[in-house]
Amino acid sequence: MKLTDINGKPVPFYETMVEEVIVYELTQITSMMSGEGENQGKLWASTRWSKDEGWTFEEFPSKFKEYFQTVLEYDRRTDQVTLAGKGVPPS
Repeated sequence: MKLTDINGKPVPFYETMVEEVIVYELTQITSMMSGEGENQGKLWASTRWSKDEGWTFEEFPSKFKEYFQTVLEYDRRTDQVTLAGKGVPPS
């Protein structure tokens, strides 16, 4: 099988062509998944080479809510300890 252009003329193959196709497709998928809604900000991509063609979409397990709650609680506690060390009442 040879790589040809629209007119049927042979085109040399470079590995960067595969990377360009991947970047193009991920850009298309990102534009589809961006915006408001359930899928916002949950895109992660990796490559694997196999005989399977096409894309595989899998849920990315993320716990952003718990992470940010932990960071905010840590920050709140840090403020309390700092103020207590300076002699300022916590109120």
